[in-house]
Formats: sequence, C-alpha cells, structure tokens
Amino acid sequence: MASPGTTDQETILQHPDFEMYDNVGRASGQITAAHSLTATDNDLLRWARRDAARSLVEHPLPGQPLPAPDPAPYLAALDAAKTPAEVSAVTQNLLDAAEPVMETVSNLLQAIAQWEKRHRGAEPGTPPRMLMSAASQVLVPLSLAHRADLAALRTEYDPPPTPPPKGAPRLPPAPPATAVRRPGPRPLTPLETLLSTASFVARPTPSGYSGVYIHFDGAPNSKMPFLLASFQYRFGRDLEAMTRHLVDDVAIGWEELGSDLLDGAPPEIAGPLTGGASWPSTTLDNLATPDGSPLTRMSVTEATLHDMGVEWGYVLRPEGIEVIHALSAASGPIVSWDTHPFTDFDAPGVWAAVAPARPAAPSTSSPRPAASGSSRTTARL
Repeated sequence: MASPGTTDQETILQHPDFEMYDNVGRASGQITAAHSLTATDNDLLRWARRDAARSLVEHPLPGQPLPAPDPAPYLAALDAAKTPAEVSAVTQNLLDAAEPVMETVSNLLQAIAQWEKRHRGAEPGTPPRMLMSAASQVLVPLSLAHRADLAALRTEYDPPPTPPPKGAPRLPPAPPATAVRRPGPRPLTPLETLLSTASFVARPTPSGYSGVYIHFDGAPNSKMPFLLASFQYRFGRDLEAMTRHLVDDVAIGWEELGSDLLDGAPPEIAGPLTGGASWPSTTLDNLATPDGSPLTRMSVTEATLHDMGVEWGYVLRPEGIEVIHALSAASGPIVSWDTHPFTDFDAPGVWAAVAPARPAAPSTSSPRPAASGSSRTTARL
C-alpha cells in the first residue's frame, strides 16, 4: 500500500530491491518498466542470483567464459588459400573445433527446457518451447557452413554437365576407362548426428513423391505410430483428408507433429503413444532467413531428397505408408494402413510390408492388437 500522498509508482520505484531509475543514462527497458510498474530485466536477473546463491555454494558453476579459439591460424591459412580445397580445409577445421562447444551448449539448453518435464504439453511461446527451439538452432550455423562448403566443393569437383547446343544430336556417354565403384551408405558425420532427426511426409506423384519437411522426432519409432493412429482414428481412414492436412496445407514446413494427430483415438491407444502428455503440432512459419528474404516452402521430392538433410521419409500411399531411409535408399517397404500403432518400429525386418492392388476397404472398428511380443508403448521423449 502506498503511504498517504505517495503514488503507487513512487512506492515501487523507491523500493530498495528495485533497480534505481537513472534519469540521465536511462535505457528503454527502464523507461518501459517505470511506465508499466514492472521490474526491469536487471531486476529479474539480480533477484534470481540472490535466490540461487545458496544453491551455487553447494553446486558451484564456472565463473569464466568458455575459451574462444585463436582466430590467427585460421585467418593466416585463409589468406594463403589458393583453391577451394584449401578454403575447405580451413572451414572444416573450424567446424571441428567449434562443434564440441556448440554441442554442449545445445545439450544443456535442452536439459534446461526439460527440467521437471515442463516441456511436455508446453504451448508455443512458453519458456520450455523457446528453450527447445534455441537448443535445436544452436547447431544450425555449423550445419549451414558445412553445406556451403560442400556446395563449393561440388562446384569445383562435380559441376553439372554442360547441356548440348540446341539441335545437337544426343549421343550416349562414353563408357568409363575403369569401373566406377559406388560407395555404400556412408556413416553419419558427428555434426549430422548432433542435429535433430529430420524427416518428411509426402504424397505420391507419377515420378515419385512430393512432400514437406519435418524437423523433430523423425525416426520410425516416433512417426509411424502417430501416422497410423491418425489415419485410423482422427481422419477416419480418409487418406486424402489426411494428406491435405499433413502435406498440402503446410506453408513452410513442420517443426513437430503433436498429440492433436491422435484426436478421436481411444485412451488405450492415445495414452501409451503420448505418455499421457498433450502438445500441439507446430509449423516453421516463425523462422527468419539470414538475409531477410521471404521464407520458401521446404519441399522434399525424389530430386531434392539429398539436399534437404532428412534421414527418414513417409510417403502416404493408398496401400500404406512407404518408409524411406533417405540416407541409404530411394524407396522403402510399404507398411499397411491396418498395422497396429503399437508395432515395434525399431525393427524394420518385422514390419508388415504389403503392396495390395487397391486400398483396403474403410473400417470403423478399432485396430486389432499386434501379436504377443511385437507390441510396445511409444512414449514421447
């Protein structure tokens, strides 16, 4: 309560625990706080340090900034570089040096976001969701730099062929002097391992498929139960409606697919798949491009697959979901729409791969449980 003759604002600003209002060097934050009768950012941080003091005595944290790499060797090597290969050596060495620090920061931000499991069911714009987004984007500069370096090397070593002049006869290429050995699936680089398991969901096309990017939780053990249950319950086996929602109606791409895909599923199905949590599907419409240019749709087709950095793909075909391991194959097994969502999707060898001539007849009954020993509960991490 303000004393007689004193306004509420004067009482708050004179409180010794609030930051003093600097009338000469005041910042915009101070001005806003003074007019709205709220604490400044410095107030919040100072109060937090005060209340955490005892905990920091018991669990001391490093007080010095993390060491920064010495830029001199990198700049000297870059100044002496004469070829894209020499520039690439500088780039990759820098990324290797920065990666452990960035990885640690990303992991710690994710741990902070998951404190007391507050990230489960968190709405967009809340602190846990903001921290999860920050954790996922810490490594984005390294990924962009890595892709830029690869693009420069491809221009140098593997440029696209020059198209023949208009009207020139199209002759088959000459056979190579020696047999070309195609490498098998390459292992993931440490940087790729650190990034989220990206995937895509697509509709079939005459040439293959056309879909949209999904940033989080792209492995089959996460995506397949949700897609199957969504088809069987929320969309009532209406594949076209499901495809429009997941593929056609997305402007940029998906950040993650949420528990709203299980709307209409009975509790005995939705509960084990979500661990009892609830969270919305979110899109990537809030991203910003480095140069401020408008965002473009993050489309994935058989032609752009390897440029999008995705690991898994899910093509919604009439007979089932085609599961594509994008790092090693251009196509994959088709899992029937009748497959139970509790199927063990960690083991591709036991999936019910089918390719019927036409879609299965619509059904309103609940899917039958999988055989004993092949079911599991998939809780969202």
